[in-house]
Amino acid sequence: MDAEGMTSIPNRRHFDGEQDFQGVIMHHKDFGQSTFLDDPKRQHVAILGGAKSA
Repeated sequence: MDAEGMTSIPNRRHFDGEQDFQGVIMHHKDFGQSTFLDDPKRQHVAILGGAKSA
């Protein structure tokens, strides 16, 4: 999960090797309305960002 930028104007960074990453990358703006954590197989989550969004 990537948590950067204002919620109304997402500013998601892109990383080297991102195209090979097999997980989910999303802005925190989309997280609250997603079913991301509903999957019981999901055990690891990384949050990038700071302040209240992280």
